[in-house]
Amino acid sequence: MSANTSRQPVGGGDLSSGPGQTAAPAADGTPGAAEGATKAIDGSGRSAHRFWSSRRIPAALAALLSAAAVGLLLYDVVAVRAGRAAMGWRRRLAEELATRPLDDVWMIVGAAAAMVLGLWLFLLAVTPGLRRLLPMLRPTGIPGTEDVRAGLDRRAAALVLRDRAMQVPGVQSAQVAVGRRKVKARARAHFRGLEEVRADLDAELGEAVASLGLARQPHWPCASGAPRRAEVILMLKTVNRVLLGLLGLGLFALGGGVLLGALDLQRHWNFDVPGWWPFRGPDDVVLGAWGRTRWREEDWWWPTVIAVLAVLLGLLLWWLLAQRRHRLDHVLVDSENGAPARLDGRTLERVIEEEAQALEGVSRAHVRLTGRRTAPAARVRLLLEPHADPAPTLGRLSWETLAHARDSAGLDRLPSKVRLREARHRAERTA
Repeated sequence: MSANTSRQPVGGGDLSSGPGQTAAPAADGTPGAAEGATKAIDGSGRSAHRFWSSRRIPAALAALLSAAAVGLLLYDVVAVRAGRAAMGWRRRLAEELATRPLDDVWMIVGAAAAMVLGLWLFLLAVTPGLRRLLPMLRPTGIPGTEDVRAGLDRRAAALVLRDRAMQVPGVQSAQVAVGRRKVKARARAHFRGLEEVRADLDAELGEAVASLGLARQPHWPCASGAPRRAEVILMLKTVNRVLLGLLGLGLFALGGGVLLGALDLQRHWNFDVPGWWPFRGPDDVVLGAWGRTRWREEDWWWPTVIAVLAVLLGLLLWWLLAQRRHRLDHVLVDSENGAPARLDGRTLERVIEEEAQALEGVSRAHVRLTGRRTAPAARVRLLLEPHADPAPTLGRLSWETLAHARDSAGLDRLPSKVRLREARHRAERTA
């Protein structure tokens, strides 16, 4: 925390907290944070994992571009087999790949670009994403609330802490930034002593951070416990990350292989490559004549190429269409006579939204049902009113709204993911 005042010549000074103080200045992460960057232990002993993004946008772009390329290639191959001339772009591409040596500047640039793109896709596949969401403690003590997972937007947490800082007497203005492992705060004092303002601000922000209900409290130790395995990841999320990772590794390997031959690294670094390795020196080409004509005269070659391209195109189109967020049109529940009854999904969503918006501190709510008809799940987004406390709001949502929806629909469980944000508002000084 840095405190500035016009009454004392210490403007812009850095007043870092001493050991043992629960202050808002930047500090090291919580103990044990390096042991698992994607999870923390909540108060109930369960491991509170970070939210993992489904990577829908990168997956949709990769699927769209791949499907377009494969579809165009499939069309050209079928047209050639039907007696038409090959498209000019394919003839030009094959000619360039067959004649340009690996040490050509465009081949080196293309290989480097493929490596960068492949590395980026691989990082997207293995990193969680959603850095703006901080996992919150799961409600305990109420049956069924163990299925509720909530995340607090970092900007919402910063607004809550800023409002609490402005309640300290003597604070004229405050700025707070909340990270995953630490909190940074700057405050300007105007009529009290700096040490007094700093002590009160440390205590106020320490209490405020604890009241956020975060699974890993920034700058404060978390409760310890035996970690458990992560929850089962949805199929689409797994497919997206696996395919993005494989595509990234493929591009990285292709670009690295071309650069290896173009720069003649095996000779400069004095190592051997396997006998099947295609790129052995700067004079080699990506697509040699033997590789292009090896199977061309075989009867099975072109039908196999067409079939493989058609299957690949179908899989890519499925991958692209699977990125759409599906909503449940109805939910199957057990009726009194034992026969399954259909409950309109939109109606259930509206009921949950109305009850959530009626909670104290909630400005707006958005609910979407996903999953299977026999095992629905809820995705809830809450916009909190200014000065609302996230932890009590999450508790009331869990054991009032979601529990009521689960019991009214006759469901055994209703897994829910909740994201909390706070409406932007101006800071108000109270003293």
